[in-house]
Amino acid sequence: MKKVWIDCRSWKDRESAHESLKRELGFPEHYGRNADALYDLLTENDFGIVLYHAAQAKKNMGREFDRIEKVMHDAEALDRVWEGTPWGARSVRAEEEAREKCAALESVSDEAGREKALRGLFGRLGARPRVEHGFRCLDGRHIRAGDDLEIGFGVTMLDSAPMQLGDRVKIGAGALFTSSDPTLDGGESAMISVGSDVRIGARCVILPGASIPDGVVIAPGSVVEPE
Repeated sequence: MKKVWIDCRSWKDRESAHESLKRELGFPEHYGRNADALYDLLTENDFGIVLYHAAQAKKNMGREFDRIEKVMHDAEALDRVWEGTPWGARSVRAEEEAREKCAALESVSDEAGREKALRGLFGRLGARPRVEHGFRCLDGRHIRAGDDLEIGFGVTMLDSAPMQLGDRVKIGAGALFTSSDPTLDGGESAMISVGSDVRIGARCVILPGASIPDGVVIAPGSVVEPE
């Protein structure tokens, strides 16, 4: 079986959904872009399809999304539908954009320029952020932070699912936030939530589903798991 991860964020209507399926599943140019053609090609091949970030596509498409999902079920080609990004799923375009934006952030030394670059990377960012060099993220758009955020040297945020950071969060050098891990819950991604006035020590690891209350201080090198 060929396992295929398909990011549904580009699915705006029937045409864009079928174009995505054609590209990701390697369908021929003459692909008919309809339910019957999809069923025929799925039954001719052995696919295990994972649809992820599907909620927005369903909202955009309504019954058209349900029709595609049913065809996949009927053809025994649908592995699973996930709201977040399962471990192993790769969005090449999103990763490339994030790498470019992180590189742009790295190339700027003045605080005003770094703040501007960080705002272009994060989904939401409050006032007076400060980030040291070496910051990396997977996507960036899933990260939402409040006021007075401080990020130390070499922090990494693998934001395949949302990361919510409150006000006055301080993150020590080398900390890792990962919202998806293959050893936890089958690898499904889960949101990380950090309250306000939280201090996270150097080289801490924050795992998928972790929720850190207001005012907590995390010692350096700690691993924070979901409750």
